[in-house]
Amino acid sequence: MRKRTDPSVYKVGLQVPRNTKEALTLDKSHQNNLWKEAIANKMTRIIVFQVLKFHLMGKSTFMIQEDALPLGYDVKFDGKSKDRLVA
Repeated sequence: MRKRTDPSVYKVGLQVPRNTKEALTLDKSHQNNLWKEAIANKMTRIIVFQVLKFHLMGKSTFMIQEDALPLGYDVKFDGKSKDRLVA
């Protein structure tokens, strides 16, 4: 499989991340929480509407691996960041 070396994508003046790690890196470099808030909003809605079932793992609370839930990222025309659960 070839490594993806595409140039960064910009929409409405904002860089669109390819994955969660890049989204959080962009937040840190721009010193804001734009993508972190979008991810938190999506995860809250997934839990509230019981879209997925979470199981306890051992003695600790449930844990989700990084990139275990693949998210697609986009920027709306009004500049609002958006993420989508891609199954």
